Amino acid sequence: MRSKNIKTLALTGGMILMSGLLLITGCGQQSSPKSSSTGQNQSGPSMVLKFGELNPKGHPIVQGMQKFADLVKEKTNGRITVQLYPGGTLGNENTEMQSLQMGALDLYRANSMTLADFGVKQMAVFSLPYIFSSNEQMWKVLDGSIGQQLLQDVNHANLKMRALAYYGIGSRDLFSSKKPIRTVGDLKGLKVRVPQDEVMMAMVKDLGASPTPTDYNELYSALQSGVVDAAENDPASYMSMSFYEVGKYLTLDQHTDAPGVVLMSQKTWNKLSASDRKIIQESALESSQYERNVDHKAEQAALTAAQAKGVTVIPVPDKTPWQKAMAPLYVKYAQYQTLIDQIRNTK
Repeated sequence: MRSKNIKTLALTGGMILMSGLLLITGCGQQSSPKSSSTGQNQSGPSMVLKFGELNPKGHPIVQGMQKFADLVKEKTNGRITVQLYPGGTLGNENTEMQSLQMGALDLYRANSMTLADFGVKQMAVFSLPYIFSSNEQMWKVLDGSIGQQLLQDVNHANLKMRALAYYGIGSRDLFSSKKPIRTVGDLKGLKVRVPQDEVMMAMVKDLGASPTPTDYNELYSALQSGVVDAAENDPASYMSMSFYEVGKYLTLDQHTDAPGVVLMSQKTWNKLSASDRKIIQESALESSQYERNVDHKAEQAALTAAQAKGVTVIPVPDKTPWQKAMAPLYVKYAQYQTLIDQIRNTK
């Protein structure tokens, strides 16, 4: 579990970086009101909203963000524009989440497991290995009452941020620089990079490996230098971040399919008129529909591209041994058994 420092905004280095972020053109820039030709946005102040993301330009998530920006611009007749900051240009995940809480950043796409570490504990259930039977079933859960209730849980958690919609981030697979991983036993003794997240660290430990939290932007060099032997991510990120160059063995174990969550700073949300809030919410939901389709196609394209680059792609037709290895992790989350059952019973 992350320490309280992750939730605290009093870190000196963080404050310096936040101050720098505030100097970037942000929400609240005003000019004379414009009337709308679309009939949706009426008039209001002009704004520039900053949207941060760790993945690079071209990634399905960034394509979803661009769709969101296009929709907002269209619906407001250009009165509200959204500037994208992909590739971790505004800092790592902790920094961007803290910036969001401060209002120095307007929008950010977080992992659901990150929200669990920030206090919405039940969000961790989405990150449990093999909780969803398929990607299609996952979206039924997220679009239904379960998923929508968890978004509301974020909004009511006093995190100074508002959850707008889910984005797909692809099934996460293991990849290694050291050797092919064909069975659970092949992981024994390997140092596996994970985000500093309770579920992922416990999962790797239950698989017999050594969880090694490493900053995402440092993962390439960590694999290259041997600081870690393996890592896990979705195929699109594996290719877009060039991890295939230093981790040429890709195992399609598909251990998690946890969604991302589009968040808006509560400070930014509070500045918006009722009509602008509606536009932002609608645009987030519409971009979610677009992004999930892009994500699905990108996953297939990434696997094809990986093979073309000489990556050894290892299918896992029988996931039963992997699922059995996760039994101790589910025991740790027994307090959410009702929610787990509800998810698994969604057809």
